[in-house]
Amino acid sequence: MNITLSARSKILTLLDDGKAFRIQASGSGSAGAHVDLIPNESVTAQDSTISTVPLVIADITTVTLLAGQSVDFDYLTGEFIISNRGQE
Repeated sequence: MNITLSARSKILTLLDDGKAFRIQASGSGSAGAHVDLIPNESVTAQDSTISTVPLVIADITTVTLLAGQSVDFDYLTGEFIISNRGQE
C-alpha cells in the first residue's frame, strides 16, 4: 500500500498528537472492499505500520486487501482516493 504525499499532508492536518490514522477495509479482493479512514485512533497489537510520519496503521486483513493500492487525496474534491498504482 502506497500513501502519496498529498494524502500524507492531509492526514497530518487531521491527526492529534500521539494518535494514528487507521485504514480499515472489510470485504474481499474479488467482490470488492469497503474502506474506512479513521483519524485519531490508538495503535493495537494487531496493527501494522504503513507510515511513521504521519502514523498510518492497518490490520493485516486491510494490508492484504489493499496490497498494490495507492491512497491519494484530491484537494479539489476534498476526497481521499484509493486506486491501483499506475492508474492514478
